[in-house]
Amino acid sequence: MYSISITHNQNPVDEHILKSETVTIGRGTDNDIQLLDTTVSHHHAKLMLMNETLIIEDLGSTNGTYLNGHLVKREYIKQGDIVMIGQHLFSFEKLAEPEETEEQEPTLQMSRNSIEQVIFQNQARPSTPADSKAINWVAQDENGVWWGFERQPVADTAGWSNFQDTMKLKLKQETPNPEWRETLHKI
Repeated sequence: MYSISITHNQNPVDEHILKSETVTIGRGTDNDIQLLDTTVSHHHAKLMLMNETLIIEDLGSTNGTYLNGHLVKREYIKQGDIVMIGQHLFSFEKLAEPEETEEQEPTLQMSRNSIEQVIFQNQARPSTPADSKAINWVAQDENGVWWGFERQPVADTAGWSNFQDTMKLKLKQETPNPEWRETLHKI
């Protein structure tokens, strides 16, 4: 995980913790990091985190993306490197991973990609007998928690209800999602 510090004319502008695998940078409002600078293209560049390695990629911007003063198209970023986009300077600091505690939460943590892989793999498999316990439904609640259900849950004001005595398993915590009712998938 990386901390990103952004400055403009040597004044701090913003700080971000890189939490996702891809972060877009540009003048447009649909970017993860928006820079209100006319020298920045609408979709200027993106940062990618691949196997703990940070990469900057220019997205065909008008004025280019610079790493340590050199124009780059796609380049690895090391701690101490400076990226210039328009009139903004980005510095990066690799954060220490939090130490794992001895007592771990008794739930399975899965990324959204992992959940989608499980859904895809299970679509190709024959269905399991009705008397066996298996995760057959996945959904996210309003707090961003992904859940696995044995039987189809019902959305209510407090989240997903599973009125039958069936298995329910917490899969992963993500950011709150106002459209959580749309995430229910049969696997």
